[in-house]
Amino acid sequence: MKIESYLKDASQLQGQADEVFLPENEKAVVSLLKEANAKKIPVTISAGRTGLVGAAVPTGGWVLSVEKLSQILEIKKDPAEKNSWARVEPGIFLKDLNQALEKDSLFYAPDPTGPKALIGGTLATNASGPNSFKYGDTRCYVRRIRVVFANGEISDIRRGQFFADSKGILEIPAGRKKFKILVPHYAMPKVKHATGYFAAPQMDAIDLFIGSEGTLGVITEIEVALLPKPAEILAFIVFFPSEEKSWQFAKSVRAAHEARVLEYFDSGSLEFLRPKFSSLPKQARAALFIEEEVTAQTKLNVLNRWLQSFEKEGALNELWQGDNREKEEEFRKFRSELPLSVRDFLARHGQIKIGTDTCVPYEHFEELMLFHRRQAEESGLENVTFGHIGESHVHLNLLPRNQSEAEKGRALYPLLLEKAMALGGVFSAEHGVGKLKRPYLQKLYGQKGIEEMKAVKRVLDPHGILGRGNLFELQ
Repeated sequence: MKIESYLKDASQLQGQADEVFLPENEKAVVSLLKEANAKKIPVTISAGRTGLVGAAVPTGGWVLSVEKLSQILEIKKDPAEKNSWARVEPGIFLKDLNQALEKDSLFYAPDPTGPKALIGGTLATNASGPNSFKYGDTRCYVRRIRVVFANGEISDIRRGQFFADSKGILEIPAGRKKFKILVPHYAMPKVKHATGYFAAPQMDAIDLFIGSEGTLGVITEIEVALLPKPAEILAFIVFFPSEEKSWQFAKSVRAAHEARVLEYFDSGSLEFLRPKFSSLPKQARAALFIEEEVTAQTKLNVLNRWLQSFEKEGALNELWQGDNREKEEEFRKFRSELPLSVRDFLARHGQIKIGTDTCVPYEHFEELMLFHRRQAEESGLENVTFGHIGESHVHLNLLPRNQSEAEKGRALYPLLLEKAMALGGVFSAEHGVGKLKRPYLQKLYGQKGIEEMKAVKRVLDPHGILGRGNLFELQ
């Protein structure tokens, strides 16, 4: 086994470790953590290493990869289709889980798009993706977890089982002891976010671990809710003569609450895609990828409604439309091709992208977009903006071609994130905090909020061995 592949993730941050372990069962996880805890050896939990914030990058000590904990343990289909679920280990690929669900006409809704995403990693970051416009993030689907704490004790936590009391005390039984936690008092952002420990009055204990980025325990088993697979999906890629036109149309789609997916591509994104998609309209300056679930009975009415709205809102006539699985996959490829094109561009120039993950309240979305566009244009840097416009959450990617441009991009990056926070938004909507975005977590919650998070971690991990350096420094 080559240890080098476990020393970085998709952020390209480089780490170091003494050993890498790939436990194949929960008993092995318990044994490893007991030894590490006794010797105070740092343990970094690794899944698919697709993260963009360095959370899986070790800063010494051991790496514990969950990739061999990769079994689907049970699938339960409710005949009434109201309570279906799957029990899985954290190392299962999302694509493999959904493939296994095909025979029962079920699916797992969270879809962060990465082909190498493991379900454990998506729980650690409360991942979302295109489907979250209709279905919400990972948190909405987690029913139960088994978590091994730093001392080797195990807790089996089912949603609705343990709640914080009126004084904010949350008790979690684990083996022979009971952890007693004071829930942080900071107010959570009111937009989509992946920013530290969940906290709310009388919160459910399971929510503390979703989005905790490998700092509170090792999750060895997950039970997730499943949904009936849609009968059919009607899909469009619709083009606009200006970015502003597409923003206005997205606003009307959000208000109607009918789409399943609503994704955005700016002018720069379309230019990146033109070499691979020759049929892109020449006059297109923005595009939206839209999906809506339909049945044989509703398809025609839904199609007509969309076509009328496209015409009314000033979309271009060159429309891409699909109503079968082949077209759905083709359109999804169109979306996934952009990150690949960006990656190839950066590889040719030996650089790393500088990308935002901001989200703001809907009423401030256009202000943020105009600010981002102006800053990007003034910088002179190659850039693309794309993502989840349905949730007011898109990614501006600055693409340097040399070291001088990289330095310019890094200087601009804080201004982009701070603008989002000034508008009532967040610096991280789905990618998490990891090691790279710690300063912004402190700006969001203040030092008092960080200290409250540290207090939670000290109860569950007194020696601070798990996910060291993620979210905050424990000193």
